[in-house]
Amino acid sequence: MQGFVPFYPIFCPFSACLILFSYDIIPVRGEIVMRATRKGNPVKLGIETLKREVRSKKVALLMNHTALDQQGQNLIDVMPAWECEVVFLIGLEHGIRGNLYQNIRSGPDQRTGLYVHSIYNFSNPRYHLDASLFRDVDGIVATFQDAGVRHYTYIAMLFYQMNVLTPLGKTVWVLDRPNPIGGHMVEGGGMKKELFSSLGVFDYPLRHGMTIGELATMYNQTVLQGKCDLRVIPMEGWERTMWYEDTGLIWIPASPNIPTPMTFLAFATTGLLQNSGFSCGVGTTYPFFVFGSPATRGNEIASQLNALDLPGFIAIERYFQPSFDQESDQVYHGTMLHIYDREAFRPYRTQLEILSLLGREYPSGFHMENRHFNRRNGSMDVYDMIIRQEPPHIIIEKWAENAKRFEETRQPYLLY
Repeated sequence: MQGFVPFYPIFCPFSACLILFSYDIIPVRGEIVMRATRKGNPVKLGIETLKREVRSKKVALLMNHTALDQQGQNLIDVMPAWECEVVFLIGLEHGIRGNLYQNIRSGPDQRTGLYVHSIYNFSNPRYHLDASLFRDVDGIVATFQDAGVRHYTYIAMLFYQMNVLTPLGKTVWVLDRPNPIGGHMVEGGGMKKELFSSLGVFDYPLRHGMTIGELATMYNQTVLQGKCDLRVIPMEGWERTMWYEDTGLIWIPASPNIPTPMTFLAFATTGLLQNSGFSCGVGTTYPFFVFGSPATRGNEIASQLNALDLPGFIAIERYFQPSFDQESDQVYHGTMLHIYDREAFRPYRTQLEILSLLGREYPSGFHMENRHFNRRNGSMDVYDMIIRQEPPHIIIEKWAENAKRFEETRQPYLLY
């Protein structure tokens, strides 16, 4: 059957949006997933090339539920039947099946019986496995759906494993996948070295416009001096101007709070409100499209944002009540973003204006864990702007210059 997916989750019938996208809705093993409908040939993943690469090899898999092939089958379930030996699995945030929330423990995968070594748990703050675990493998195969946004942990987990595997001479195969919010736009500030963490392992912008294979190539050359035996298996047919629904690939929610591809664009806009004291809609059916607190006046915030005449969206008043993550017994008088022109919309410019507005109007509402907030942002600049109640134009100009420099810096590492 065919359905329309707005910029909000498909399971939110009372949501309305100004732009709709067409998807085929299909069941895959009891779960509803979506294949974007597109004229012409869809993007083709390098599955057959990967098969040849790992033939007769012993490998570990750095994957999760988003590691789908063209038919919607998870490679975690498919690869054990290939002519290779899968020795163990490496678990990302939310687990290999995408059904867990935090502090992911190690243990056997119920379906395959393979042992899952979780690298996202409170007992492993280094986010990588011990080198001894890789002694009997030829390397790892990595593939997952990234966000196109730096402060999303999946890509950092790959870099941490590359650090361990490089001195061992092991191979890292990366099956490349699309950047869901396009490869043609770069926005936001870089990453200060003293703030490197699972939310950013090296210096690149918040919205980088690169695929996981391109980022891995850049990390290998600039951080590891090209010493990692990295083999990126590219896609066929992907173009930098594509959004996810242009690819023809099957979509499955990338994490519990990313139900649709366009939620990534909202995540890029309000994601920094995590660790701030304000809700960004986590625990609702439209995460990251709404923000606020019980004390905010959503109608006034919407009016002030609209008066700035920022491109690509309008803000409206929206009451909401999170079912988890925040105080679920509180009603939040919030603001919702209606993104009607994603090409014109600039999430990080919009984000700075939102943070500046909240800092001026509701300074007591910020209960920031400044260490985590700054790690998400990549520098102390935004935190200082909020505390000092300064206008955002200086940071906006600085970020624009940083993005322009990065567009030149990234050129040698682009594959498409």
